[in-house]
Amino acid sequence: MQHVWQHCNTSAVKCELIEQRTMHIEQLFSCRSVWTSDIICRVKMWQHLEPGSSPVDWCEGNYLISPLIAEFVNTFSNVLFFLLPPVMMYLFREYARFVNPGIHILWLLLIVVGISSAYFHATLSLIGQLLDELAILWIFMASFSMFFPRRFFPLLFHNDRKLFSLAAVVFALIATFLAVLHPIANAFALMTLGLPAFFLLIHELKRCESGRVYRLGIRCAAVWLLAVACWLNDRLFCETWLALNFPYLHALWHILIFIASYTALVLFAYFAVKEERPDTTPVLRYWPREDFELGVPYINNTMWRYLEPGSSPVDWCEGNYLISPNIAEFGNTVSNILFIVCPPLMMSLYQEYSQCVHRGIHALWLIKLFSWTMGVSAVLFTALGVLKPIINSFALMVLGSGVIILLLLEIRRMTGRMQRLGLRTVAVWVLAVACWIADRVLCDTLRSLHFPYLHAIWHILIFIASYTIIVIYSHAYVGAEFDNLAPTLNYWPKDNFELGIPYITIHSTNKKN
Repeated sequence: MQHVWQHCNTSAVKCELIEQRTMHIEQLFSCRSVWTSDIICRVKMWQHLEPGSSPVDWCEGNYLISPLIAEFVNTFSNVLFFLLPPVMMYLFREYARFVNPGIHILWLLLIVVGISSAYFHATLSLIGQLLDELAILWIFMASFSMFFPRRFFPLLFHNDRKLFSLAAVVFALIATFLAVLHPIANAFALMTLGLPAFFLLIHELKRCESGRVYRLGIRCAAVWLLAVACWLNDRLFCETWLALNFPYLHALWHILIFIASYTALVLFAYFAVKEERPDTTPVLRYWPREDFELGVPYINNTMWRYLEPGSSPVDWCEGNYLISPNIAEFGNTVSNILFIVCPPLMMSLYQEYSQCVHRGIHALWLIKLFSWTMGVSAVLFTALGVLKPIINSFALMVLGSGVIILLLLEIRRMTGRMQRLGLRTVAVWVLAVACWIADRVLCDTLRSLHFPYLHAIWHILIFIASYTIIVIYSHAYVGAEFDNLAPTLNYWPKDNFELGIPYITIHSTNKKN
């Protein structure tokens, strides 16, 4: 028997061998009879682990290249199922984080399909066949439960995807049981599951407005049809392909069906975002090059595009990437140095204030590492800023104007060096706003003068204005809230130099300075 198995190269011998295997399978499952001995059943149930126990045999000759691998080419043609899913997990990491973490289950199931298929073709065992076919069944069910459009849900599911997914799991369990009972019919049954997926893809492409997505969908459908043609030719016209010395169409099927499968998953992931998350805009991209549409497709999102260079709708007057290829606006970037250097110094100068009055003063210096707005706008404008980012600058300018108006009212009650500090703060703020507006409105003029750096000056001036505002309000807060504490305005490094860095010290006294 082993000799016949190793050298059966003609279709006649293959057919006879398949008939023998079919009889073997029928005998194997006859152990369900209550009249059969338990010991005999156990012996027969282990026979499906043996090489050659499957009733299915493909066109490629068996054990021709390696004495350990039945169908060598069919086995190693599953390599894409091992190599590409980890790449897809990496490319879809943001999709999994923001849209649906279940997408990674599909990539893992593709790996399982590859492992099962390789094992089946290496051994042609019944257990290998069942593992291969059941893995395909479950990836179909997982994909349908995750991506099937709600608008096509039967009424009994009440538009509930969890209920629909539960029904898909029940169907998969029943189909798994039937697949074990009648393994010889599994391949054709699974092929029919591809038809609704194919027609659903065509239907979604007709509704698609993106030319890039449409082209990918057409390529996916064409590859799927070519893969099915290879599968049918290898199954039905084996003698013809053996005569042509090319019995490797099933290996081509593995390659093509993987390409069609992962591409279909990418497309349905795109369609799912369009339907389930209408507030976001999915974007089809390619790896490793964005302009190469035969690369590996994946889905990105408008929200994730905010992280990409150049994604902001705002561009200031300074030219981009003129000084460094890694920094768009070099002057505007470096001009934020005060926001990084000065807050730690202010935290040191305000150590006494923090201990005696309010520890939260340090939070303001930390916030200034990131924003001149002192955190006031964080709650008020966060939601609006995300939805309409282009209006953020103007909204923050309005907020800053409100702060300055309150400061002017406070200055009227000040005297001496505190009043002078308040007036200097207002003057610096007005000059900063003038720089901001000029950079925004008079950019062409500034470029003609070869000085497009007013926004960098805005950074410096607005830092000075914002930190002095904090100093003024921290002084006013102590005077209004604590009768036994007296705030005193000081300057660093010299107290008599009023253009130095202002800070507040606290004295325990019943008098106010």
